[in-house]
Amino acid sequence: MLFISKYFAGIGFIFSLLNILFLKRRIKKYYQVIDDSEEKRFVNFYIIYSTFPYLLVQIFQLLGNYKTVFYIFLLDFNNVFYILGFISFLLLHLPILYLILFKNGAEVMVKYEKVFGSNFSPNKKMVKIFYTFISIIGILVIFFGNKMSGGAFSQIEEFGIFGNG
Repeated sequence: MLFISKYFAGIGFIFSLLNILFLKRRIKKYYQVIDDSEEKRFVNFYIIYSTFPYLLVQIFQLLGNYKTVFYIFLLDFNNVFYILGFISFLLLHLPILYLILFKNGAEVMVKYEKVFGSNFSPNKKMVKIFYTFISIIGILVIFFGNKMSGGAFSQIEEFGIFGNG
């Protein structure tokens, strides 16, 4: 359990890389190639969005000497590595929301719905609502998750509930 809690974000990064392989295979299977350069840029940015947050959160967790991935909920702005992790998390998630809401990201996701998974709605309005909802929930959890859980994340980190790093 210690390994999983300490390296959870790194494991997420590995699974994200595997998902990229499947994403690229689905592109070849269903669409052969994506021709439009703007659509190609969106797909490439989606790949970055789905992998790098895990990698950066893991790196800053280890450099900041946190025991678990739950450190992201601590709001420990006294630690420079926490601040870097927090900023990288926001900088990599806000642009994808911007692209989906205000650029053609939702249209691309609808057009290539089989690439992004069969569970995507073929309706760009629903894609925009879904990503907005997920973003709002994510922000609420980051800022208020520790408080709403009665300090559970603080206790996990402080007392090493999953083991001592």
